[in-house]
Amino acid sequence: MEILFFLIPFFVILILPQLTGVVLLDGLIKLIRTKSISNTVKVIIIIIALIFMAIILINIVHEDADDLYTKMKTINDTKSIIGFTKEDVNTLLGNPRKEYENKSEYFAGTIKKDYIWGGYTTEYYKLLVNFDENNIVQSTLIKEIPRS
Repeated sequence: MEILFFLIPFFVILILPQLTGVVLLDGLIKLIRTKSISNTVKVIIIIIALIFMAIILINIVHEDADDLYTKMKTINDTKSIIGFTKEDVNTLLGNPRKEYENKSEYFAGTIKKDYIWGGYTTEYYKLLVNFDENNIVQSTLIKEIPRS
């Protein structure tokens, strides 16, 4: 079963774009060989197809979240710390990176995005924990940390 989960991203990232390209290329070759369409129309269709393929390849991304992000996302999505005291939250998550009057901010991990064309980006996230006047958790929110 584990091998299946390994093969699915492999198929989506490596095989699917090539398969799409082969099908489009086959269609373009048949179009070029057609005598009933003018050369100008053929060139326009080829340019549109190439732009379409480039857009697809640029936007194919494989996202890989680190363990901390997965933990914080689960905490946020399940709302499992709602009702915790500030001390309970600090015991569970460690010291916040920033504190405000009724809000604490914790580093929530990273997501690395690998693009099919070889580039990658890393996004950094924070978990915002909102407290009421008695320092009891009321809500949580995960947000991307803006790049400076």
